[in-house]
Amino acid sequence: MKTTIQSAVISLLVTLCWSAGCSPATGFETLTNSQMSAQPAIGNRSPRIFIMNDKLYMSVVPEGRGKDYLELSYQTSTTTSIKAELEFPVVQPISKSKPYSNVRFGSGTNCSSCHRAEKQVAIVDDTAVFESWAYQPDKETLIALEQFKNELERCDFDKEPERCEIIKALLKNGEVKTQAFPQSMYFNFSFW
Repeated sequence: MKTTIQSAVISLLVTLCWSAGCSPATGFETLTNSQMSAQPAIGNRSPRIFIMNDKLYMSVVPEGRGKDYLELSYQTSTTTSIKAELEFPVVQPISKSKPYSNVRFGSGTNCSSCHRAEKQVAIVDDTAVFESWAYQPDKETLIALEQFKNELERCDFDKEPERCEIIKALLKNGEVKTQAFPQSMYFNFSFW
């Protein structure tokens, strides 16, 4: 049941992204095998997948410790973004503040351990909203879309139903192309 809900949500997000005019008519656009994230990839086989729509960046992973989360980032400038997150399964209506409260930690967010220059920029239903540096994946961690498409063909739905359903949801909802992150964004950990 959890797999069906999770892949349905991802399918919905991909469809909404396309209908909202994701450029260039795509559902997701960047894949990385980087493990330097709260949502790490499991190699090229299960990369971190970024679904992009203008200034909204959403990411998922098909397996591993981050598979139960949809990470969200809204670009507020050429180098900063607001971070949020949803946890799967979504079994009840989501409040306006829920994505922001999910990343709260102490007086800021758990994102601040990697994303520098965190500051509060808003309040939504009594929940503080924070902005910090936005990162793009390091170039050496990027995975070719064609390589990832092979993972769907190799998927064993009997052995790995959750992983395969997520990959199917991302690849079987229309044309998929890649798109680079804005050049102005910092590279992951380039300032450490």
